[in-house]
Amino acid sequence: MIVIIAYEDYPDKSPGSIRVKTFANAYLNFGYEVIVIHKGQNVVKKKNYEEISLYDTNRYIQYTYFSCRAIKKLKKFQKIEAVITYGVFTKVEHWCKSHNIIYVSDVVEWYSKEQFKHWYLSRAYWFKEREIRYLTKNRCRVICISSFLQNYFKNNGNKVVNIPIISEHIHSYQKQYENLNIIHLIYAGSHLLMDNIPLIIKSIAQLSDEERKHICLTIYGLKETAIQKYLTKEDIIATKDCLRIMGHRPNTEVLESYKSSHFTILLRDPSLRVNMAGFPSKIIESMGMGVPILGNYSSDLNKYLIDGENAVIVKELSVQKIVTSLRSLFCLTPEQMSLLRINALETIKLKFNPDLFKDQFINIIKD
Repeated sequence: MIVIIAYEDYPDKSPGSIRVKTFANAYLNFGYEVIVIHKGQNVVKKKNYEEISLYDTNRYIQYTYFSCRAIKKLKKFQKIEAVITYGVFTKVEHWCKSHNIIYVSDVVEWYSKEQFKHWYLSRAYWFKEREIRYLTKNRCRVICISSFLQNYFKNNGNKVVNIPIISEHIHSYQKQYENLNIIHLIYAGSHLLMDNIPLIIKSIAQLSDEERKHICLTIYGLKETAIQKYLTKEDIIATKDCLRIMGHRPNTEVLESYKSSHFTILLRDPSLRVNMAGFPSKIIESMGMGVPILGNYSSDLNKYLIDGENAVIVKELSVQKIVTSLRSLFCLTPEQMSLLRINALETIKLKFNPDLFKDQFINIIKD
């Protein structure tokens, strides 16, 4: 039996809950009985699979006593082979060790100071520092999401495996005529500066008036007022007809917008620790729907994105290079666009299928 514990509103559409759900299904498909303990309100129970909710209307109780309540549930089960937590749960780890149960932590991020206006006052920053540097050091086994984290934990003496974002859901794409009169770009996220949204808009502003008639950038998850604080009046005027800033919208609406988009745009500073340690879930979400990437290399993306095959790679984070890449989109033929879509889907099928990581899933819970 494998027990997975996550302080998530499971199974909603957040990257964390999707990862937990994928892990649960992977172990289920590999022949294990699986229990998932979470704080969502709904639960599912079927053959060899059960969910247990620790939801409480009192948020203080729900947060403060989550680990203690999870341990209380663990005590009811026999023959637990391993407990996997999304993040480090120290009390759960100690309980597992006292009962000779393998404990595994899934680590998916490591923040950078640059993410926070006042990082030294950030509770989230220091909590993650404590988790990475001390709670996992030479103690628990680790599933990590990137080569950067894998190397860090390996050097610390942890038993570690690297499992990036993986996808169970593969959509189909039928080759068809692509209308490229207007190139539709999409960004869906909440990282205004980390994802360099102002830089992208400034680059679009540098296109000619005629070029801007043939490009449209739709932005989900950010407010127009927040974006405009980082733009000049000239940038705002130049791009007003080719920007659609949607703010926060339902996930179903975002997914529908992907279907009518040509590229997902993602530009991140590859030198920041948060970008080296993580792996962008929107890459998998986008390519899994046949939408290729317009972006640069960060994290482990150089292993999966190939310029001109399943992506258009921006060489560096500068207005000049972004403009060059944007102009290259106007030269695409319908056949080339269709091939980019097909290759994006094939990348998900060939590189991110959970079955490809069976050895990692099994090895991390074995002595």
